[in-house]
Amino acid sequence: MDAIAFLYIELGDRQKAISYATDALTLVSTTQDGQLLGRVLDCVGEVYNNFSAKRTAIDYYLQALVPHAMPQDSALSMLLGMFQDLPSVWVSLVCLAAIIVAALWLGGRAVENREYVLEQ
Repeated sequence: MDAIAFLYIELGDRQKAISYATDALTLVSTTQDGQLLGRVLDCVGEVYNNFSAKRTAIDYYLQALVPHAMPQDSALSMLLGMFQDLPSVWVSLVCLAAIIVAALWLGGRAVENREYVLEQ
């Protein structure tokens, strides 16, 4: 369908080009193929770009980058899955306080164990 959209771009028919491009996007968005989704989003961006809708084109171009940027099944996706639920404010504050105390203790220990030679 995106090829048909490019054909209508060449013919100068804006409405049909946008219609075919968005239809292709609707069909592809139901699949799990990130690469195909990226190509179709790029196509929709190209359609809008050819008809001088630059801001809308940039929106679709940026969306086209995202499916390619994130790996599907990797250690990174599993790690990101662990952090989907945000901790409560109190848990965050307690962890932040623990990190500050540990950093101050380590900093004090590093200064305490060094011998400084002061020039007189």
